[in-house]
Amino acid sequence: MIQNPKSILKNRLDEENYDKLTKINNPALHQFVAQYIELCMPDSVFVSSDRPEDADYIREQAIVSGEEKPLTMPGHTVHFDGYYDQGRDKGGTRFLVSLAGTGKEPGFNTIERTAGYREIELLLKNIMCGHKMYVLFFSLGPTGSDFSIPNVQITDSA
Repeated sequence: MIQNPKSILKNRLDEENYDKLTKINNPALHQFVAQYIELCMPDSVFVSSDRPEDADYIREQAIVSGEEKPLTMPGHTVHFDGYYDQGRDKGGTRFLVSLAGTGKEPGFNTIERTAGYREIELLLKNIMCGHKMYVLFFSLGPTGSDFSIPNVQITDSA
C-alpha cells in the first residue's frame, strides 16, 4: 500500500491533471491511481474528464501516436491493432479466482487471486516507461442509477 498517495500524485501529475483527479473526493481512488503510477512508471499522466476538450485531446493523441489514422471524412479514423494483438490468447489468458474456486474450471485457465496479482505486478513493473498513462472514468449501467457501477480505466492506449 502506498503511504502517501496525494504526494505521489502531486509529484507525478501536472497541476491541471492533479486538480481533475483530486476533485473526486475518494481516497481509495487516489491510492489506486498512485499505486499504478508507481508500478507502471509512465512518463506523464492524463486524467480524462467529461469535458469535450479531453475527448478531443485523446482522439488527437491516438493519431499522433499512430494508433489511429485519419480518414478522408473529417472526425473519422481507422484503428489497426498489431498482427499479434488480434483476439484473445487463450493459452496466455488467465482468470483470477478466489481460493474456493481454484479447481480447474473447464475451458478456463485460472490462477488463485493473490498469486495472480503478484504475477500481474511483475508484468506491469515499468511497463509504461516512455508512454503516457491515461486515467478514464466510466459507468457500468445508467449514470446515477442504483444499478450503476462507477469504474476507472488506466491505460497507455489513446
